[in-house]
Amino acid sequence: MELSELQGEYDVIIAGTGLTESLISGCLAQSGKKLINFDKYLEYGGFLKTKGINDFITWVNEHGEFIVNRVEEKLGTNLRNGAYCFDIFPIAVFSRDKIIQILINSKGFESLTTYLIEGLFFRTKDSFRAIPSSKSSIFSEKSIPVRQKRAVMKFIAYFLPEEEYGHAIDTEEIEQKVEEYKDKPFNELLKALNFDDDLAQAFEYFVALARDPLLTKDAVPRIREFLNSFGRWGPTPFVEFSYGASESPQLFARHSAVFGGIFILNHFPQKIERDEDNDQLILTVDGIGTIKTKTLVASSEHLESTGESKFIGYREVLLTSKRLLDSDRAVSVIAPNVMGNEKPVYIFQFDDDLRCCQEGQYVIHFSSMAPIRDVVDKIASDIGEDDLILRAAFTLTENIPKEIKGVYSVISPSVEEVAFGTNYFIEAAEKYMKETFPDVEFYPKPTEVEIVVEEE
Repeated sequence: MELSELQGEYDVIIAGTGLTESLISGCLAQSGKKLINFDKYLEYGGFLKTKGINDFITWVNEHGEFIVNRVEEKLGTNLRNGAYCFDIFPIAVFSRDKIIQILINSKGFESLTTYLIEGLFFRTKDSFRAIPSSKSSIFSEKSIPVRQKRAVMKFIAYFLPEEEYGHAIDTEEIEQKVEEYKDKPFNELLKALNFDDDLAQAFEYFVALARDPLLTKDAVPRIREFLNSFGRWGPTPFVEFSYGASESPQLFARHSAVFGGIFILNHFPQKIERDEDNDQLILTVDGIGTIKTKTLVASSEHLESTGESKFIGYREVLLTSKRLLDSDRAVSVIAPNVMGNEKPVYIFQFDDDLRCCQEGQYVIHFSSMAPIRDVVDKIASDIGEDDLILRAAFTLTENIPKEIKGVYSVISPSVEEVAFGTNYFIEAAEKYMKETFPDVEFYPKPTEVEIVVEEE
């Protein structure tokens, strides 16, 4: 098919292949809508881009800097680009995240490989400690005094079902304390329950996913959501996709294509005009010509900027031959001020099972809303120069697009808006669907077919 044959009118045009855009595309294509998708780049993923090692090196040279680059020295000069995967913005998915059910409904799990995140850690002044998240881990954690172990067990039991612990635990004291401290700082509640300062920070900034200090009444629902994902597939609440963060948007793009969605990479609308008389948008695309629609979904990089920008976060990425955290696939949070950091620092450690590096190597991601150079300096020093293959640093920002009637702008989240999980993207997609296509159900459950076996 010649590109010029794609001229015409569409129910929706989508510019960008990020997770929000791809979710919308897949849902509308499944419902029978006529749509076409563009991306100005030759890769899927948008905000959640994943790059091979050669492409990542090129990207960092253009958008950031290498503090350490011993790739040729350590790995040689003839590296296959796809032998490594580096996320520009990493994510870990809750096992009960909305996206998991959508993947089940759309049968996306059939073509997606996921692995459990094995360990959760928090940072003290001198080291990383495991976050106790089950009865066995609480008892085996040597750094927690016996008195504090009882308090932690009761606290977790207050949120988790009885079967998690094998017997009933009296949580009446916890219930009373939660009520007493509901309008007080959450940290004060934890200290009243005999949590030490380090463990209290871990529960506030990791388990409750606080950006800043929380009140108890605000922390409790966050903890319920976090702990609700425990035990579904293993001892932590998180799973990770093989081959990087871009796998999820690619999967929904493929889902769209199965139902007739058209995808054109390395192309995007050069001109967007509004036809008020016909209540339409007229888009001009090189190689195609003119296409029309009443609604355009577009990421900010495909739209004209206001000149203002949104700050996404500070990022650093390490490739090492030595793990930082005491589990091959692990996540950690460094609470504010623990290592001189102003804001929480989120750490993701991935191994070769996730197809992001070679056996015996680790890709370690750092993200924060405040500078992290000093923090990563200390951690890189602990890892050791001989084990450090690559260290890249960059800052993520995004242009704020001009508003145009009929255009739904997809705005990427900052680090503090989506430290973990994918609900930010799903809620943005659902919002668009409800406002623009209220008659289309958002990824309905598969139709159940009754099978009748006739006896002879």
